[in-house]
Amino acid sequence: MSIASFTVVPLPRRSSRCHGRSATAWPIASRRSAAAGLHRIAIAAICVWMIINIRSQQPFDPYPYILLNLVLSCLAALQAPVIMMSQNRQAVRDRLDAQHDYEVNTRAELENRRAPYEARRDSRSEVGRAGQDAEQQLELLARLGDR
Repeated sequence: MSIASFTVVPLPRRSSRCHGRSATAWPIASRRSAAAGLHRIAIAAICVWMIINIRSQQPFDPYPYILLNLVLSCLAALQAPVIMMSQNRQAVRDRLDAQHDYEVNTRAELENRRAPYEARRDSRSEVGRAGQDAEQQLELLARLGDR
């Protein structure tokens, strides 16, 4: 089978659902993990917590900040699954993008390999048409010359 006999079929569209997972849960997880990554807010909250405890006469969380440690540990425990879910979603999306890019590149390579065959075929047919046109013009000139 020659390269010129391959046909190009359209690529399938990518679905918003990946491997049966909900199409609404993953974007929510992505937005939530993006909000969880705002370190400025977390650092500001920790600084405010410490300043309130240092300046107050009766600190509710003395120096080793055991309560702050507990709050941050709970926050990390709640955010970790959401961030992991978002990373898994991104990995699936990256894999689908890579697969789509591979298919597009393969098709482009086939088109590039097929182009010289088509160019030769087209040039031969155009040469044949040019020859026929020249013959018709000569016939017309001969008819005009006979008159």
